[in-house]
Amino acid sequence: MGTYYWQEVSAPPGYELPASAVTTVVLGTNGQNVPVTVKDTKKTTQTGSTSVTKVDAETGKPLAGAVFQLWHETNGVPGLQTDGSNPDTKVGAPCTTGADGVCSADNLPLGTYYWQEVSAPGGYELPKHAVSTVELTKDCPNAAITVKDKKCPPEPCPPTPCPPEPCEPGHEWGTHEERV
Repeated sequence: MGTYYWQEVSAPPGYELPASAVTTVVLGTNGQNVPVTVKDTKKTTQTGSTSVTKVDAETGKPLAGAVFQLWHETNGVPGLQTDGSNPDTKVGAPCTTGADGVCSADNLPLGTYYWQEVSAPGGYELPKHAVSTVELTKDCPNAAITVKDKKCPPEPCPPTPCPPEPCEPGHEWGTHEERV
């Protein structure tokens, strides 16, 4: 008999506590069992997506053949760390851009990500800063960036050998003596 309070102090893994974690149960005088049902809700983890588009720096046209690796900031040190004892985490295998110049990744936990250009398309230079940072947040879960590559400079022409200076009459090439 009496009023009892039942409180859920911890939800099962993957679930959230209900808005009101305390349930009131009133027992009567006849000793009956009173069933109590509390509904926990599944945790919903918000995810996001990111993409990188590779374009020609001069024309803006998409470039196929660029290779990117996506990294997730997981070691708490700002900036991309790819090696050492505590590197950031690779996300999937490297991605090669298609004719549309795009690499993308979906269903990512929110956080900081780095697109690292591993290889430039044929005929293009790898940028000096080959890492781009994107933030996936609750308010902005999807982020797209564009990376521009410059064409490789043309191969310099080999130097044209200068013809030897003509000899003055009476002199032979390579000789310093005069003929009589």
